[in-house]
Amino acid sequence: MRRPENNQQRPNQAHAEANHSLSFIPADQSRLLDWVDSERITFWCWLFIRSASCAFLGKQIADLQDSDIPYKFFEVSSNPLTHDERLVAVKKYFEKMEKKSSRATAYEVMLEMQDEWLFIADKTKDMSWLPRKESVVCWAWDYIRKLSYFSNKGISSWFQPRNVTEKRMAIIAAFDELFPEEYIHRLDIIKYRNHLITNLKAAYDKKMGSKSDKLRTQISVKISKHAKQRLDTLMKERGATQQSIIEQLLLNGRLD
Repeated sequence: MRRPENNQQRPNQAHAEANHSLSFIPADQSRLLDWVDSERITFWCWLFIRSASCAFLGKQIADLQDSDIPYKFFEVSSNPLTHDERLVAVKKYFEKMEKKSSRATAYEVMLEMQDEWLFIADKTKDMSWLPRKESVVCWAWDYIRKLSYFSNKGISSWFQPRNVTEKRMAIIAAFDELFPEEYIHRLDIIKYRNHLITNLKAAYDKKMGSKSDKLRTQISVKISKHAKQRLDTLMKERGATQQSIIEQLLLNGRLD
């Protein structure tokens, strides 16, 4: 696995290096994965380990071939359904890796993953604008599943979210997820995915705008030249549209 070329320091780097002798065992007590502290990071880590082969990790693990994916051979949940279950799966993965290989091997893999995550998080466009409203989340999920880019690979092609919260996390994860063969070209891939995020945001804005337009009625009126000049002045002073100024005057009798 190739580390990203960036100067961003791991948030827990000093802590981790100072505690490199600590163990991933037992999984529920280890502090080495404290940096996996959000739903988004956890989801990405789970997607990463479920597709990373020994060859990709650059590690030899007892009883496994280079082409084998350790996650499939470790006693780890194959299909966690919630954030908590995914977090347990990630922790158990490293516990098993330490048992099957060594603490040093598991620790090195963790550091590589931490670097990769920081790179992806730093380069990928923010998606906090995506509301948690069920109708919007379902629309966005259907939208990305129809994209040819995601139609036959990635989480959107196989994951079955059990609720709207899981669905929203999966949408974001779809843009974070990289496959082993893609890491060498990750900058170009992230750039293209950012383009897709921009398109998704534009489609969302258009959808919301269309809903708003349906609640409005088109009118056409003639006003005096002096009134038009006054309206233009108000627009310039307030950085507002004709529509917003007229609506405020009619509904409130004054401008805020």
